[in-house]
Amino acid sequence: MFGASYNTQMLFVLGLDLKNIKGILDNCKEKYNKYFYGYDLKIFEPLSILTKKDCIIIIKNGNYVDEIKTQILSINKNTEIII
Repeated sequence: MFGASYNTQMLFVLGLDLKNIKGILDNCKEKYNKYFYGYDLKIFEPLSILTKKDCIIIIKNGNYVDEIKTQILSINKNTEIII
């Protein structure tokens, strides 16, 4: 998942299956290595994860989706993105 924010929290509350979610990516340095609000999911810097392996990322961040997608693909063009 991308975005340690309200949008991601709402997806979880609405029933998104968490079994394949390994963590949350976010651009906010203050959130790195902390747990996402009430869940056993850590928040990571995108660069630290995406340069090591190919991933599937879910993005639901309103107006910022295109910017986030561009950022992710600039780090690893093999990343699959679900919007």
